[in-house]
Amino acid sequence: MKTKLLLTTLAAALSFSLFAPTTVAEAASPSSTYTDANGNVHVDNSIQKNVRTLGKKLRNEGDLKAPTNLTWSTEKHGLGSFETVDQEAYYFAWLEDSEGNSRGSWHMGHLKAGTHTVQFYRNIDNSGTYKFRVKAGKNDQDYDKDTGAISEYSATYSYTKPSQTMAVATNLAWSKDKPGTATWTTVDNAEAYLVNLLRDDGTNKKYIIGLYVTGDKSEVDFTKYLGDSGDQKYYFNIKTYSKDIEAIANSDLSANSDALDGSKIDTSKKNDDNKDTESKEVTAESTKEAIASASDGKAAETALDAYIGKVDKNALAVAMQTDSSQKQKIVDMEEAYKQKANVSVTNNITARGIDASKVKLVGAGLNAGANSSVSFNVSATDENSKKAINTNLYKNVVQFDMNLSNASKVAADGTLAIPVEITMPVPEGFKSDHTLHILHFHHSDDGFDLIDPRFNSDGTISFTITHFSVFAFADELTINEVVKDAEGNTYKVTADKVVQFVSSKDKKITKLTIPDTVKLGDTTCTVTSIADNAVKGCKKLTTVAIGKNVTTIGKGAFQNDKKLKTIKINNPSLSKVGKNAFKGISSNASFKLKGTKKEKTAVKKILSKKNTGYKKTMKIK
Repeated sequence: MKTKLLLTTLAAALSFSLFAPTTVAEAASPSSTYTDANGNVHVDNSIQKNVRTLGKKLRNEGDLKAPTNLTWSTEKHGLGSFETVDQEAYYFAWLEDSEGNSRGSWHMGHLKAGTHTVQFYRNIDNSGTYKFRVKAGKNDQDYDKDTGAISEYSATYSYTKPSQTMAVATNLAWSKDKPGTATWTTVDNAEAYLVNLLRDDGTNKKYIIGLYVTGDKSEVDFTKYLGDSGDQKYYFNIKTYSKDIEAIANSDLSANSDALDGSKIDTSKKNDDNKDTESKEVTAESTKEAIASASDGKAAETALDAYIGKVDKNALAVAMQTDSSQKQKIVDMEEAYKQKANVSVTNNITARGIDASKVKLVGAGLNAGANSSVSFNVSATDENSKKAINTNLYKNVVQFDMNLSNASKVAADGTLAIPVEITMPVPEGFKSDHTLHILHFHHSDDGFDLIDPRFNSDGTISFTITHFSVFAFADELTINEVVKDAEGNTYKVTADKVVQFVSSKDKKITKLTIPDTVKLGDTTCTVTSIADNAVKGCKKLTTVAIGKNVTTIGKGAFQNDKKLKTIKINNPSLSKVGKNAFKGISSNASFKLKGTKKEKTAVKKILSKKNTGYKKTMKIK
C-alpha cells in the first residue's frame, strides 16, 4: 500500500517528510498550509484531502503494541529507525527538539512487522538535540500522540549545524514550452528537492501540493494540479536537501517564482515524450461533442479512444470523487456515447444485503465497445478467494467481488479505461456513517487501498475506482456499538467478538431463536446476554430458544408476550434473570432446561424468584 504523508508546519518554512523519494512523490496532508504575502506559514483546513484518505478517528486501541528499539543511524546522520512487533498497523512518528517543540510528523501508512527507517534529517535544520517517538495506530487517522500504543522516546541526537549550507535553487521559472511545468537550475550534491505549488487567491498564496524529486531533476509538471485555471495565478518555491546534514545543512526555502497566469496556459500545446509535436487538447467536453457528431457507433468509439489515450486516470478519479462539475462532464460524455454507440449498462447484484435499485454507476458505459450491453456484477466473494484481513484493525468484514462483464476496454486484471464512480446503499449490517471502511485490494499483491466513501443524504455511499477486484467493507466493532445481523436482528457489542441480543427484526414474530453465536459480516460473535426489554410486547410470539452461551436475561426481556408458552434454555449455567423478564407471558408456559439434575435445579431456582414473572402454574422441566 502506498505510504501516505502528514505535512507539518515549521516556524518560518514549509517542511515535509518522505521515505526514499522516487522520481516524483506526492505529499498529502490532513491539515494543509499556505504562505502569506510576508512568507509566513499558516494552517488551512479547507484544502480537499486526498480521495483515499480514510478520514476516521481512533475508536479502540485493541491489543496493539508500541514500537521498540528506536535508534539513530551511525552511518546516515539524522536517519531514525524502529522495530515493529508481530503485528500489522498504521505507524506515525514525531520529531521533537530539546525544548519539546514539534519539528515534524510522519505518517508511514500500513506496515508489517520488521525494521523501518524515517528520514528525520529533512526536518533537522538548526543546531540542538532531537528525539523521536513512534506510534502504532488502528487506522490512518489515529495520529493523536497523547494516547494509544506509543513508544518511549529515542535517545537524543545532537546536531551542530555546519557553516556550509546547501545552495538555494535558482532560476525558478515556468517553462514556455511545457505549460504548467516548473523549472530551476540544479544544485550540486543535492539529494532531493521539495517543490511546492502555491495559488494566489487574491488575499494569500495558498499551498496546493508539494512534490519531491531526486537531486538530478530540474523540473516538475504541475499541469494536473492546476485544474480549471481561469485567471488565477500560480507560484512555486523549492527547498534543497543535503546528502549529509552534518557536512552541509539543508537549504532555506527559496523565494517564490514569478507568477504563472492561469488564463494564459495553452494546454493544447504540450511536449509529448520530448517530441516536438502539437495537438488539440482532448477534453471530456470536446470528446462529448465528437461523439455526438460521429457518423456511427464505431466513429463514436474512436473519439472515446482518443480521450482514453490522453486522460490521466488517477487524476480523473480524484476529480470525479471531489468535483461535481468534473463528474458531470463524464456523465454527459457517457450519455452521449450510450446513445450514439448503442451501449447499455445493467446491474446484476446477487450479494445479499444490497438493494440493486439503489445502485448507480458513472463511467461504466465508457469502458465498453460500441453495440455492447454491459453488466455490473456484485457477488459475495468465494471462501477460497477471500482476502486475509487483519482482525486487530478491522472487524465485521463482508467481502464482495465487483466487476464489469462485456466491457471490452477493461483489462484482464480489472484495470479500467475510464474510472467508475459507484453509488450504492450501505451493505446490510453496517452503519450509515463515517465509521465504514472500504478496503480495495490489489491484483498484484496482498496490499489494498483504503477508500473514504462520500456519504449521501439518501443513505447511499459513493466512491470512485480505477480498477475492479475484491472489495472488503469493514468497521470496528467497538464496545456498546449496535449492529444488525443478516436477518435484521439487533445486537450490541459488549467485548471483543462478544455481543448482547438487543431486539428482533420486528414485533410480529411468532418464533425466535437467540443463537449461540451470530455472524456479523465475516466475524462470528458469541451471544452471552439478552438486553432489557429485548422482546417486550411481541404479542404473537409463542416459542423462544435461548442459546447455550447466554448467561444473563435482562429486565423485562419477554414481558407481556402473552402467547409465549415454550421457552427453551440451552445454557445450564444461566446465572441471572432480570426483574419482570417473564412477567405477562402465558400462565401455562413451560421452561425446558438442559444440563444435569444439579444444573437444572440451580437454573430453576433463578427462574422461580418472585420478581422474574414466574408463576406456580408454569412448568420447569
